[in-house]
Amino acid sequence: MGTGRTNNASVKGPDGLTQLQRTFCEEYIKHFNATEAYMAASTTENRTSARTMGHKLLQKPEIKREIERLQKMMYEAQFVNFERIASELSNIAFHSDSEANRLKALSLLQKQLGLEKTIVNADINQTVEIKVDIED
Repeated sequence: MGTGRTNNASVKGPDGLTQLQRTFCEEYIKHFNATEAYMAASTTENRTSARTMGHKLLQKPEIKREIERLQKMMYEAQFVNFERIASELSNIAFHSDSEANRLKALSLLQKQLGLEKTIVNADINQTVEIKVDIED
C-alpha cells in the first residue's frame, strides 16, 4: 500500500528530486525492487502502474545518482561499524582484567579481521593414471 507521500509531488528540492523521487530512492535501496519502492513512495496500489513508473524512474540520471549516493552512504556507515567493532574488540583484548574476556575478544577480533588460519593435514599416497588420446 502507498503511504500517500505525494504532496507537492512536482516541487523539486535542492537535489533536483521531488519528494516522491527521493522516497522512491530511499525505498529502492532497501530491497532493490522498483515496483515495491514505487508503491511505498506513492499512493498507487496498482502493481502494473507501479512497475511501469518504477522502471521509468530508474532510467532517470538524477535517480541513478541519488541511488548511488545512498548506496555509498550505506557502505560507509557499514565500514564505520566494522572499524568500531574491531576497535572495541581490540580494547577488550588488550586491556581487560579478565583473561577469559581477553582470549574471547582476541578470537572474535581474529575472525573479524579475517586472520583465521585453517590448517589441513593430509596424507595423500595415491597413484594417478593419466590417459591421453591423440587423434591423427
